[in-house]
Amino acid sequence: MKSATRNYLMYVGCLLLCLASLYLNATAPFIYTAVVCDDLGLNRSLYAITSTIRNIAFMLLGFKLNSLLRRFGFRIMLAVGAVLTVLTLVLFCNARTLPQFYVFGLSSGVAHIILSVPTFSVLIGKTFDKNVGTKIGIVAAASGVTGIIFNPILANIVEKGGWRAGFRFATFVTIILCAVGYLLFFLNYRPAAEETAEEKKTAAVMTDEEKKRLATCCVLMVLCGLSFSVLFSSNAVILQGFGYTALFATGIAASVHSFCNCGMKILMGRITDKVKVNVIGWMWATFLVIEIALYLLTKTGSIPIAIAASAMSGAGACPITMAMPILANGLFSSEKASAASFRMTGFYTVGTIVSGQLVQMVYTPAHGYSFALYGELVIMILYVLVTAKLFMKKVN
Repeated sequence: MKSATRNYLMYVGCLLLCLASLYLNATAPFIYTAVVCDDLGLNRSLYAITSTIRNIAFMLLGFKLNSLLRRFGFRIMLAVGAVLTVLTLVLFCNARTLPQFYVFGLSSGVAHIILSVPTFSVLIGKTFDKNVGTKIGIVAAASGVTGIIFNPILANIVEKGGWRAGFRFATFVTIILCAVGYLLFFLNYRPAAEETAEEKKTAAVMTDEEKKRLATCCVLMVLCGLSFSVLFSSNAVILQGFGYTALFATGIAASVHSFCNCGMKILMGRITDKVKVNVIGWMWATFLVIEIALYLLTKTGSIPIAIAASAMSGAGACPITMAMPILANGLFSSEKASAASFRMTGFYTVGTIVSGQLVQMVYTPAHGYSFALYGELVIMILYVLVTAKLFMKKVN
């Protein structure tokens, strides 16, 4: 079999593994928090700790995963991630107490980081020389499409048979995705020649200039995490804060948000293959400015403006979620991109954890939208300053 064919079959395998991790394991269980708590009589505030545990596990393992991959290899680590992803959903289906859900949160975070980051960015960057951004964009968009397809199916099963029945179905789908995805990866992955211990140590060493660049990227990732939780993932809350109906905010506006997010991921990936990475940095900052302006205009109660704001919110979330692989592959050599990607992932999660807690403490129907907009304004100013610092020198 030709090398190019093997690479693309491995890419399909990575895509399937990433889908199992990003939506079915990391997103879907947390959509039904209210349903689960009402069914089991659990306190929602205490149950919300599950998500915090998941994020902390994701963050901490992100700092160490690169060294684990170099030690054990992609085949072993992805096998562990695939098995753990399935077991995580089995645990969720059978959990009844808060401690059991906390263990689920821990397992979910570990499984997510092991499967998503290597398949989403590292392996694609190591395998392909051309159109890396487009390939990353397709994987990112596919995860969104999975949500669009499975959300109504899962909701229908949950409504008719309960949340446990819904997630038994999700577990079955996850088993298929993980089995087929890992098989395609295992059969077609060709690891590089074995490195000596000294070569492994040398390959991971960064120059002083690269260390400064990585430190700046990590600060940018914290701001991205803050931005994503404060504004881009709060579209429905903000619209309702401005007086739009819940039906509109969670229906038409949410659909526009999702479709624009998926389409922009592919477009953004394509753009990164055509222009320098420093241009992309300024594009991200521009998204923030347009997003805030549109939200301020939604005060007029205009439906078209609200739809435009939702579209920009979905499209604007795309560069944030794709920032890590794009920066890692664009600013660092292939030998160091893996370490950079995992380090940035950890700091991105720091931002999401902090902002998530702030949102829970400060958001109320009375002033939730103003908190988001003014908070985002501060983040935007810092974001522009850090972007200027990162790309002050010309980077190809």
